[in-house]
Order: sequence, then structure tokens, then C-alpha cells
Amino acid sequence: FAPDIANRDPFPPTSQMQRLPEYTVMPDLELLWFGKDKGISGLSAINFEYRYDGSWKPVPGFENGSTDLSGKLNVQISEPGQVYFRMRAIDNARNLEEFPASDQGEATTTLISGWLDGRITDNRGIPYSLKTVYVEPEGLFPDSTDINGRFSLPVYFFKPFTLNGHWHVKTPT
Repeated sequence: FAPDIANRDPFPPTSQMQRLPEYTVMPDLELLWFGKDKGISGLSAINFEYRYDGSWKPVPGFENGSTDLSGKLNVQISEPGQVYFRMRAIDNARNLEEFPASDQGEATTTLISGWLDGRITDNRGIPYSLKTVYVEPEGLFPDSTDINGRFSLPVYFFKPFTLNGHWHVKTPT
């Protein structure tokens, strides 16, 4: 780049990542992003990082410093749990966008193996309506049954479960 561009472009670029759903079934995680430069030098590169358990690391499958200034990336993370993403842009004048100050990053989702869907009724077939459903041993997140006794719970792993300490459920492996 020409030295005069750096002198005439004091503005850092900006980038934005699309929000992620609250839950994502592994490994179908897709990141969408866009970057722009309000200065005259133009965008140069994008850096992505993620934090699963501990410190920030480069996102698998994305080369930091990439010149793909907008697009999508299918990320392969095969461990369930909460994952956070952040990104920043760099322009041709070497102005660097700061990473978000929040330790939560820009986008987050909980990676799950799938959904445990079902319907609870009593011995007479009457729905267990509008009641809280807890899953053990995982205890991921409770849900409530609808008027017909149906529920849908996110689960980390498919294995035998106990619902509300009473009903035993076998799931596919």
C-alpha cells in the first residue's frame, strides 16, 4: 500500500456476524459475515475466533487473514456445549477493528446432538398438559408440555433418560 493511504485513512473497518440460533444440531453450524471499510483504503482481511472451553482460538476451516470479506462458513465442531464466536476486519491501511469487548463474543449457540421429542399422558391417555419436563441425568434445560402433552428438549447426547424422575426413555444411539 502507498504510505499516503495509511495517512489519509485513520478509520478502522467494521465487520458483522449473523446471529446464531439458540441451539444448533452438531455438526451443522454455519457462520455468515460481512465486512466494510468506511475509510478509503478498502478491506484487506477478516479474522475469526471461537471459544468453546477456555481461550479464544482460530475457527476450524477458516484461514485467518482470509480476503473473503463476506460469505459463509460451515464449521465442524463435534463436542456439545456453549460456543462463542468473534471476528474483526483489517483494512489496507493496516487499521485493525477491535475484537468485541465482551467475553461472549458476537455470536453464540449451544451445540446439541439433537432434540428429544415426545408426548406424556396418564394411564387413561389424558395429556400431561402444561407441565414442566426435566431430563436426567443430563438436566440440560427443562421444557413445558403443550396442551396435548407434547414437548421438545435439546439434548447433548442420545442415551437412556429419565423424565421428571418417573418415566424412563430409551433414545436411538
